[in-house]
Amino acid sequence: MSKKLLLLCFVVCITLCAKAQVPQALNYQAIARNTDGTIIPGQSIGVRFSILDGGASGTVLYQETNQVVTNNFGLFTLAIGNGNSVTGSFTSIDWGTVSTKFLRVEIAPQGGNNYQLQGATQFLSIPYALYAEKTKLVAGNGISILNGNTISANYQAGVGINISGNTISGSYVAGTGIAITGNTIAGNYVAGSGVTITGNIISSSATNNSWLLAGNTGTNTTNFLGTTDNQPLLLRTNNTDRLRIDAGQAINGGSLSTAFLSEFASIRTSPAQLVIYGKDVNGISVPLHLFSSVEGMTWTATGGNNNTLGRFMRMTQMNSANYSTGNYFDIGIDQGVSLYISDRGQNSVTGVLPKKMITISPQNFVGINFNWGEDPTANLHTKGTLRFEGVNTNNTLTRILVMDVNGNVASRDANTFGNSFWVADVNGIHNSNTGHVGIGGQSSNLHALIVDMMDNTSDGRAIVKFTSNDLWQTNLWMHNTSNNASFNFVVGGVNNTLATYGAGAKGFGIVNVSNGSTIPLIITEDNKIGISNSLGGTNNTPRSRLHVRDGDIYIDQIGAGVIMKSPNGQCWRMTVSDAGTPVFTSIPCP
Repeated sequence: MSKKLLLLCFVVCITLCAKAQVPQALNYQAIARNTDGTIIPGQSIGVRFSILDGGASGTVLYQETNQVVTNNFGLFTLAIGNGNSVTGSFTSIDWGTVSTKFLRVEIAPQGGNNYQLQGATQFLSIPYALYAEKTKLVAGNGISILNGNTISANYQAGVGINISGNTISGSYVAGTGIAITGNTIAGNYVAGSGVTITGNIISSSATNNSWLLAGNTGTNTTNFLGTTDNQPLLLRTNNTDRLRIDAGQAINGGSLSTAFLSEFASIRTSPAQLVIYGKDVNGISVPLHLFSSVEGMTWTATGGNNNTLGRFMRMTQMNSANYSTGNYFDIGIDQGVSLYISDRGQNSVTGVLPKKMITISPQNFVGINFNWGEDPTANLHTKGTLRFEGVNTNNTLTRILVMDVNGNVASRDANTFGNSFWVADVNGIHNSNTGHVGIGGQSSNLHALIVDMMDNTSDGRAIVKFTSNDLWQTNLWMHNTSNNASFNFVVGGVNNTLATYGAGAKGFGIVNVSNGSTIPLIITEDNKIGISNSLGGTNNTPRSRLHVRDGDIYIDQIGAGVIMKSPNGQCWRMTVSDAGTPVFTSIPCP
């Protein structure tokens, strides 16, 4: 099996020196592991580095290959820039350009050139220290540099500017509304409507404080935008309510406020929509981020102060005119730090712990149908039934799913089960003649098939049902290989209408396959029983309740005979005398 390396540690080190040559290399260190997490110690591997411009799939600025041997802990260290150059030059990379730089890592687990992509990572601030070598200062116009670290300027005074030694002063001219006294510039301001000027303080003289369309100045921590009475805050456009923040309700001395994009009364006619446009910047920011604090809270469903279930979002569909009832689903993070989507809840029901229909645990296991406080223990863990539909049939496949006593499922080749298990073949699956199968109960080495139904039913239902849509007959075949004897139990189909062949439509028959497929017993749709020893040539249909078509009826027990009832209701047993004449004896009717 090929090995795939997992890079668990990535370290890039840059050494900068103010007066010496900057090292043209980046240190890289990682631990090599198999796909199952096993460390690969003491093995030669191939590593190929590529520095890309502009993105993870950008232009290759530089590429090199390396051969390195991992230590006893699977650790290896390389210096990017000192390998065997394949493309470009490491020293010619322009780290000062605006475009981003990415490092792509490829590994050949067995050495050689069979490289496998491990990923591409953006360089952030540290590698750009290499650009420090190019920041050698050059004096521009009016600038002089002494001893390499002293910068001085040869300033030239412009219009209205005076330079005396290291002092720069201005020859200012006061404009309209401006007064200059010495080095003080003051304004001759004129107070407008609602504004008071006292000395250098400008304040509002309006009856109520106002928020200006162009913004406010002079605000402090006591200023706010909102209401001081028990009324909601409304935000309107086109004189229509667009956002409402209610007055809130007290929670432990704080407040819990709800923001509405539209009033309840207008949901049917003027529903609101919330659209958020955003962008994930550098893998850090998200367009919509929900925060919720559970510090010091109790995890219960009873409600009230200081109780929580870690809900983040609820999706509700109201189904009443006054919005008092509805169905909802919750999304949240429980006390075990597992993400969950709850089962359906109802607004009118409280104090019930939700069932976690979908759970993602801290180990990234996915669970289905879990109770509160439970977490999945496998990549996919379901409690309850599992159903597949629309699965393609492929008789060439031989792998099947198996499950241990703990419910863990794995794939297994059907051929590994041996002769005592079900084995896949080109027609489906089969069990060898040494297999023992139990349905509804334990199997037994005394029987090839045991069918148990222990449902405590009282309606006389069938334990086993055999059904076919064959137009001639439904056929159940019993065969003994020791003497090649075979009998069939058949039920006639819609086309089984030949009087000289078969059990007849809706009739039941026992067929002696070993004796030329004769039908020794037939039961018709109207419950007439026929006994015969042949098939074909004459009408097989029974003509009376018991019809013996050929052969004898033999009664060998003395005193036993045929019981018949006379018209007066008296029962008679007919036997035979030693002389061979019929003898009728009156007996109680059975």
